Amino acid sequence: MEYLKLPLLLEPFFEQQPIATCNMESSVMRFLHLLITTAQEEFPVDEQFGLSFWDEDYSTHITSDLRREQLVHHLLGQIERYEKRLAQVEVDVNIKNNQVSHQGVMTERRRVEIIVKARLTHSLEPFSFYTGFFIGPFNMD
Repeated sequence: MEYLKLPLLLEPFFEQQPIATCNMESSVMRFLHLLITTAQEEFPVDEQFGLSFWDEDYSTHITSDLRREQLVHHLLGQIERYEKRLAQVEVDVNIKNNQVSHQGVMTERRRVEIIVKARLTHSLEPFSFYTGFFIGPFNMD
């Protein structure tokens, strides 16, 4: 089965050409990326879509452990709600302090790494997804 590839580019459709497609695994990965990188209330059709995590991206009052727990809990709930192609979902989040060079200047940044392990519901095949990104200013927990 083929799925529409995100981001959805409609230009080929209007030129009467095929729209890009992908397999189920790639579709689920792209959807998880979209879910993780969307802030709640950013998508007007469904303001619950996305992660509330982004509301506190730059907060210096939340410890890395609390941030990790909140992210795991909320992401599990969002995957259960929006991604029905996955079952037996496990989410692991790591928050690490990294040295980042920007224009030759080294700065400390926090990096969030998210690992989702599950099974595809149609076949029960193992599925895994990994993404990582930097968040707000560095602080010591």
